[in-house]
Amino acid sequence: MPEEAQNLGDLLDAALPVTLRHVPLRIRDVARDLDVRAALVGGVPRDVLRLHLGQVDRQVLINELRDVDVVVEGDGVLFAYELRRRLPGELTVNAEFHTATLRTDDPLQIDVTSARIEEYPIPGRLPVVDISGVTLEQDMARRDFSVNAVAVDIADDYGRVIDPLGGAGDIAARILRVLHAESFRDDPTRLFRALRYSLRLNYDLEEVTREHFSAAVDEAVLDHLTPERIRYELQCIAGEPRWVEAWQVMHISRLARAVSVHLSEAASALDLADARALDIAISNRQDLMDQEGLEPWLVRTAWVLSGLRAGLIEPVGERLGLFARHRRWITGCREVLAEACPRLSQTPAPSAIVRLLEHHPRQAVALAAFVYQPRTEEGVSARKALLRYLEEYAQVRCELSGEEMLALGLGPGPELGQARDEMRYLRLDGAIMDVEQEREYIRGIAAQHDGEESGQPGDEQAPKEEDE
Repeated sequence: MPEEAQNLGDLLDAALPVTLRHVPLRIRDVARDLDVRAALVGGVPRDVLRLHLGQVDRQVLINELRDVDVVVEGDGVLFAYELRRRLPGELTVNAEFHTATLRTDDPLQIDVTSARIEEYPIPGRLPVVDISGVTLEQDMARRDFSVNAVAVDIADDYGRVIDPLGGAGDIAARILRVLHAESFRDDPTRLFRALRYSLRLNYDLEEVTREHFSAAVDEAVLDHLTPERIRYELQCIAGEPRWVEAWQVMHISRLARAVSVHLSEAASALDLADARALDIAISNRQDLMDQEGLEPWLVRTAWVLSGLRAGLIEPVGERLGLFARHRRWITGCREVLAEACPRLSQTPAPSAIVRLLEHHPRQAVALAAFVYQPRTEEGVSARKALLRYLEEYAQVRCELSGEEMLALGLGPGPELGQARDEMRYLRLDGAIMDVEQEREYIRGIAAQHDGEESGQPGDEQAPKEEDE
């Protein structure tokens, strides 16, 4: 590590936005008052070193700064309570794991953890944690990659780099290196993180790490992961700027196949240009995202899975830990793309659009509106029809209530709902414009039904027989 980078105090202060420069100082004050060793770990020290080496722009670092990780020798929860007195915010404590999260008013998330060692009695499951007498240096050894095992002393020697595992050198060399041979077996989620950090940081996997990666994939270590943990990792991947490249690397590295052979098929067919168009649509239509309760990760995941063959979304989605409602929405999205969009491209009447789409969940139609990538004028018309359905047609309702329809002579039962639907379709197409025309329509149906009932065959008199 360069001599001038052995203390990051000045670099840290210069890297942070002015509004956050007090944060490490308040952490320092708490550490000194409690007389404990404390350090910033993980992303902040790594990225400050990257800034020092010219690997990242300061503004990018500021834009990506969402959280700060603090490790404390001793009681991290007590430290967090004391820190809240200096940095007002909302504190969440997980006493079982000796961790706490402080969401300050700045806003910033500060994760405080007791220094720990971890053992994995069952591969892929959560570790057994021990915090008794554990040092910062020992805590560094439990981490995923050496570049994330660099710390900055925030107490006794403010800004001093703590780097027992050579992470600073790996940052300079732009490589990702695991800390021991069993790393991917102990925690298979590190396979996902390896490709995520590789793309985010533009680092290569170190040669031996690459061998460990391939061996872990071949040994099917992902089978030890619960669907919920897989979902979390895919959510993280979907939040990366180069998320579609991550999916492509998942295919090339056989990681997607290790999750599901069908997932690998979907990942192999992804197109970068279509992914960019999808991101533009997500950015431009945040109003629609909010309206339908969709998140970017789900839209991107739906885009990936919509290429699966019919009937595969449910089992693949279940393996990925997707919630049942999300699987239902994505399945509906695929049906809309396959069945409705070809007919919507023929510019049907508004009522025909509603008939095609109303039996699908609204979120399925919204996902289809994002996922659909038209390449012809007809395709553009189909996508516009999806949006018109969501923003206009699906909101059209009749003004007459059921009680009023009954009072106008319409009988109870299924015909009431059928009449309401038909009236709504006529309103959509402009054949009915106001409530008075609705009344005329219902009177007409009621009169027609009365006429049919009065002329039923059972009410007719039998013809007289002729005399012989």
